[in-house]
Formats: sequence, C-alpha cells, structure tokens
Amino acid sequence: MSVDLWLVPPARPDDKILPEDAPIPEGSFEVNFTYNYGPMWHKATGRNQTADLDGLTGTQSLPILDAAIAAVESDSAGFRALNPSNGWGNSVWFHEKLLACREAARSNPDHVWGAWR
Repeated sequence: MSVDLWLVPPARPDDKILPEDAPIPEGSFEVNFTYNYGPMWHKATGRNQTADLDGLTGTQSLPILDAAIAAVESDSAGFRALNPSNGWGNSVWFHEKLLACREAARSNPDHVWGAWR
C-alpha cells in the first residue's frame, strides 16, 4: 500500500493528522510514496515505512531524512537493485522524493508530518 505524507502547520499542539477528507492547507507539502519504496525506506533508515514520520516536526524529521539520503547516495547500486520489476517507482525517484521531503522539512521546521496509509 502506498503512503501519503504531508507537512502542515499544526492547528493545535496535539493536531498531528488531518482528517482523511480535509484539504491540504495552502503552503503545505504533500508527497506519495508507492508501496514499492518500502524496501528502499527500510534499507535507508532501518524503519518500517515512510509513515514513521507521522507526528514529527520538520526539525525532528531531518536526522531521519538526512540519514536516508546519505544511505542512497553512498550505495546507489544497492538501491538500484531494489528497483521493482513492475516499474512503479525506482531508486532515482525515491532519492528525489527524499530530497523534496528534506527541503520541505528545512523550510518548515515547526510544521508537522501527517500520514495516510
């Protein structure tokens, strides 16, 4: 199953997840990770899924994203080997999505990640 992530300003300190049908607020960041990225995410972070960012602030997510990007950049052949045979997602796109997530987190350090799985 794919995972949708978004980085939004929290409405309240405990507000970490948008209702499923809520629009993403303007100026927020949203990205989808196809389920085929699961093995890449696990290899890059040791975590189970990208939804592990759920509830973290941009600042809190940076060590995870930085480590994932470093892992991909240091082992491109290993990540290429995880490219799915069905063509839905590849290691280059995975790297690009990670870079976009990191940029969003850096630009919005107090915003909070939410996830739909």
